[in-house]
Amino acid sequence: MHRRQVRGTVAALLACAALSGCGSSPPKAPELPAGILTGTAQPISVAVIPVRGLTDAAQPTYAGDAATGVAKGALDGAAAGVGSLGALATGPSGMLLFHPGALLLVPTMMVLFGIVGGFQATTPEQAAQIQQIIADRLEAMRPEESAARRVAAALTETGAFRGEVRPIDEVRQADADADYRGLAARGFGVALEVRIPRLSFSMARGSDPLLALIVTVDGRLIDVETGRVIASRHASYQSPRRKSTEWAQNDGQLLFAEVDRAYSVLGDRLVEVLLLGAEWTPTPSWETIAAKFSACGLQPKQPVPNWVLFGSTGVADTVVDSRFPMLAWEQFPPKQWVSYEPSLSEAKAITYDVRVWRDAEHLAGDLVYERIGLAATSHRVEHELEPATRYLWSVRARYNVAGRPRATRWTVTPTPYFFPAAELAAAVSAPRIEAGSVVAAAPCARGGQERWTPCKCLDFIPSANLFRFRTP
Repeated sequence: MHRRQVRGTVAALLACAALSGCGSSPPKAPELPAGILTGTAQPISVAVIPVRGLTDAAQPTYAGDAATGVAKGALDGAAAGVGSLGALATGPSGMLLFHPGALLLVPTMMVLFGIVGGFQATTPEQAAQIQQIIADRLEAMRPEESAARRVAAALTETGAFRGEVRPIDEVRQADADADYRGLAARGFGVALEVRIPRLSFSMARGSDPLLALIVTVDGRLIDVETGRVIASRHASYQSPRRKSTEWAQNDGQLLFAEVDRAYSVLGDRLVEVLLLGAEWTPTPSWETIAAKFSACGLQPKQPVPNWVLFGSTGVADTVVDSRFPMLAWEQFPPKQWVSYEPSLSEAKAITYDVRVWRDAEHLAGDLVYERIGLAATSHRVEHELEPATRYLWSVRARYNVAGRPRATRWTVTPTPYFFPAAELAAAVSAPRIEAGSVVAAAPCARGGQERWTPCKCLDFIPSANLFRFRTP
């Protein structure tokens, strides 16, 4: 067997065993009312209803004084000193480790870093100012309306649905449950309630602590004729960690941009789950690991993934030979998927969507290229990309079964695992009850670290789990 195949086989075995989900069946969409699917060739109209109810808007807490800054700086200095000693021990002049001056390295670094930390400490007044800026920015964002607009845009982008935001005050309220029957006369088949129960930061103490933004969006899909809840789900997002002062800079511009990105990611995710059935991505099957490492989703073929067996990344950069690279992937539905879900053999109107992002910290950066509704399993990028630049890419399939629009999740790698903040783990794992019905938790059982990947628990895709290439 070729060396690349051996590496791929071993990697697949490891990942398959770790994920404990090999060969799981492809996602299924919740059943929509038959009346809105019969005999219609037009996009299905969905009323997107923003529902007020922000229950968690916790602010960061501080121990922001000079003493805390000194202590934190001293700890950083100790770590730097120990690291320097390690460098001396393993470097070409390893005997320097036994020089008398080396004994003073750690305490000297502690003092110097402590002094710097004392000057950089956030004072109580500064902490209060930062908290006020963040609170004012969050209050001005009108989170439910903003998230509803993103959900409506994501619906319309599918081509199978048309999303339109309708204010809640247009809907008659009865016993705390909305009555949406009036929407049927306006041409809407279903309503999608959007609520933001959490828009907060991870908790951390210190002078200018590193904080991650946590956002959760709840969605309930409702039959407007009967009021029946068809499906429900909440989706959660964690941003990169930033210093609290960074979140507050320039009147909270970074915070505003990150919240907007969270709405975009989670809006897409609710549409995938509730209307296209992309609950999670099928994981590798035992039928394919002998030939290649299988991604979660459609297997990319070009650029050929440069798999990493051990380390912090799932794939390394693959250098392409053109700034107009060719992207290729396997045909949908893969044979092994049909063996677990026979209805996929009846899939019609199969198309593919491709996205290319510029690489960024923790998450995919700006979306620089997108094509929707491709008929072939390959596509050459039509816009010239930047030279010597790393890009991330993914693909998904969209299709119909018995007239019902469906989709796969975007293709990702199962490794590396993500390390969530405690607040994200709580948000993902806890189901909610609203207006008498349960808003289901993400499909994430409490368990080991191996579940924290976009193949399992995550509603967003860390950049490390996307496929990557570098332009010449």
